[in-house]
Amino acid sequence: MNEKLTETYTDISSFQEIFQEFTENQAYIKTQKSSWKVDFVGYSDGIVTIKMPKIASIPESCWLYTRKPENKTILSVIKFIKKNPDDLFLFRPTKIQIVTSIRKEERKKIWLDGNNSIKQAVYISNIMTDFIIKENLLTNKKKVLNIKDIIKSKIGKAFNHINIYFIHEGLNERMKCFKEDINPIFIKNLKEINHYEGEYDNVKNNYINNIYQGDNFLKKYPEFVSEISVPILYKMKIPYGFIQVNNTSPLAETHLSAVKKMAISLEEVLQKNDLFNQSQEKLPVWDISKGGIGIVFKEKRFFKFFKENSMIYYDLFLPENKKSNILSIVQNISPIGSTAFKIGCKIKEIDALSEVYYDEFLESVGIDIY
Repeated sequence: MNEKLTETYTDISSFQEIFQEFTENQAYIKTQKSSWKVDFVGYSDGIVTIKMPKIASIPESCWLYTRKPENKTILSVIKFIKKNPDDLFLFRPTKIQIVTSIRKEERKKIWLDGNNSIKQAVYISNIMTDFIIKENLLTNKKKVLNIKDIIKSKIGKAFNHINIYFIHEGLNERMKCFKEDINPIFIKNLKEINHYEGEYDNVKNNYINNIYQGDNFLKKYPEFVSEISVPILYKMKIPYGFIQVNNTSPLAETHLSAVKKMAISLEEVLQKNDLFNQSQEKLPVWDISKGGIGIVFKEKRFFKFFKENSMIYYDLFLPENKKSNILSIVQNISPIGSTAFKIGCKIKEIDALSEVYYDEFLESVGIDIY
């Protein structure tokens, strides 16, 4: 469990330094119904300037926030003043809160001076990260291109526009979305998107403000009124690409089901072609808790596996020949003395049997899992 420490600031003399954090991290606007990414331009003379894509309306008061790697969220209540040319919006901040999540779960160190403190070593292996996937795709560009052409020919003329994307091809707004949430993007009819309310608001705002606005092809051809984009997932875990289809007429649930099957089929083809090579390196576990593990290594070549906020899928090898398949997020990278490095990994997903083995091990080293 995590506790939260909240610091509140209302003295505007302290705002300048705090708002500097918004220039170094992604900023977001949050209203009662939804939230979306914005560009924080700056703070001066008590005024916050933000660049936003076109939106229907701005409420009188909303939240501006950003997240920092060290479990901190900075939020400011801002009041709308006016809109300037070039989509620049002016707000007056009235309050800032810094919320720090404090980890309270029990953590046990199980690796001492290069020797494990338990009878059998605990380590991770069969490692795959989104960066290893990207490297493998770059190495096999020709093969990947041929596979894309084969899949596109199988899809044929079922849709008016087809795009298959992989992470080695550069930045992409849809890919950013799938790293946060692997649920498909399903826009039945762009012309009726404003009729949707409630939970669909987040999808609507994100699609209009970030995805559609950044897609020059769709803006050039406004006759495309619907879209389905489905992520391509390594072992149903790590997103590393997507299949996107667009139509000049509305799309239905049957189309969504068909594109999902295509994405699974494409992943199977890539696996059969041995495009991805899991690392067989064995990295010892430094410490462990219910929510995650710390990995330790001395050789700098292992840095290629890890980057803060990246995904990592691995087998955790436990005593008695047991292992757990785990998907984690790299939370932090820190030195241990002058000769080693520790990688903090937060568990994102673990299957039922793996969780049983994991919990049994935690109890064996004296960690209360309840």
